[in-house]
Amino acid sequence: KINCLVATSIGEEGLDIPEVNSVIFYEPVPSAIRAIQRAGRTARLMPGKLLILITKGTRDESFYYVSRAKEKKMHKAIDTIKESFNSKDKLEKQKTL
Repeated sequence: KINCLVATSIGEEGLDIPEVNSVIFYEPVPSAIRAIQRAGRTARLMPGKLLILITKGTRDESFYYVSRAKEKKMHKAIDTIKESFNSKDKLEKQKTL
């Protein structure tokens, strides 16, 4: 017996089902934010799997790689901001000595 929920794109943001351990998307999206939202549908209480079905030679491939590139760029920007805050904190601590 397998429990299965099929949802439209509304399921990307609106559902909170804590015990979901696998999510399968039948199409990639070109938006990094939507991709991150989708990934958040699983692994809330335990490790989970995310599968994205991609058809070779179609826009699916482009959407997937564009989304991944945007997500990596977003994470890099966040890391840069964190580093700048950490550096600023270190400088402020040194000034108080």
